[in-house]
Amino acid sequence: MWEYNILEKLKSIGKQNVLEAPVVLDLGGGAGEFSEALNEMGITCVSLDMQDWETNPSAKQVNASAYQMPFRDKSFDLVHLRGVLDTCLYPHNFAALRTEIARVLKDGGILAIHDDNDNQEDAAFHRDFIDLIPKTTSYRYSSIWEKPPTSST
Repeated sequence: MWEYNILEKLKSIGKQNVLEAPVVLDLGGGAGEFSEALNEMGITCVSLDMQDWETNPSAKQVNASAYQMPFRDKSFDLVHLRGVLDTCLYPHNFAALRTEIARVLKDGGILAIHDDNDNQEDAAFHRDFIDLIPKTTSYRYSSIWEKPPTSST
């Protein structure tokens, strides 16, 4: 299952500190399967989706836009995206989406993207994050990124 894949990958690249009592956002969480699985493992996870899915209490679902997330700045250790960047399904303002994700992600937090799209718009979306997986690596997640610390000035 994909929730185990991401947890194992974070351990393998030395980011196990993110897994110490993490707070996770499953962005585009749909019916909340990923969030529900993590919550059952004892990991706090919230599922956010713009569609109003049937309520799944175990998923801690929130119905809201990814462009105006109802969370405080630096609320999450890990933001997980699966299928959100598909431009065939959703129109995007990638710069605004990247900014909003960075706002809710803690410094040093991880953005894990499971998306098969490999296009210029995706590349622009990733530009401000640091890639932790070499592009030659075959892995289920197309990208794992770390948010750099913000300057204090």
